Amino acid sequence: EKEKTDTELSLLKQQVNPHFFFNTLNNLYSLSLKQAPETPDTVLQLSELMRYVIYRAREETVELQEEVKYLKDYLDLQRIRLYQDTDIEFTVNMENPDLEVPPLLFIILVENAFKHGIEPAVGECFLELKLTEVDGEVTFFCRNSVEPAAAAKVRSGGIGLQNLHRRLELLYPDAYSIEVDHQAEEYCVRLSV
Repeated sequence: EKEKTDTELSLLKQQVNPHFFFNTLNNLYSLSLKQAPETPDTVLQLSELMRYVIYRAREETVELQEEVKYLKDYLDLQRIRLYQDTDIEFTVNMENPDLEVPPLLFIILVENAFKHGIEPAVGECFLELKLTEVDGEVTFFCRNSVEPAAAAKVRSGGIGLQNLHRRLELLYPDAYSIEVDHQAEEYCVRLSV
């Protein structure tokens, strides 16, 4: 039973969306053609993200501060990709940054915010993220704008959220909560473990 659970957790972690990496490589190509001064730093950031996903994500747990750094690097690279006016805010408050958490636990919510909220946006859009850790309880809040045309797709839920729910059931049985609030033009998720 433990081997089965470990195998399932491993497969769920491997489903983190690779299209982000391909899109970032395309943007790096554009930056290099323009000989943009930020190209070397962007390559380094992408390298760090890939290293984290390939090596650190194989571990059962990582320090919360490592997971936060991964999310910040991801957001920085997404900012380079975006063409529309996007207000991105990430607030972090940790009592114990060394707290051990499963890797890649929060990224699914952030990827969904970009895929269903930010990327299809025609005009201004926003993403608000808050991560708080108090006495070993981690709360991750994600709120993003949603285009009305994409609202039905977001409401139906996809493999990413199913993946997250299954991981949470395996890792934190009876010790997690996830709340979703979907309004006409915004989508909010609050995850506590």
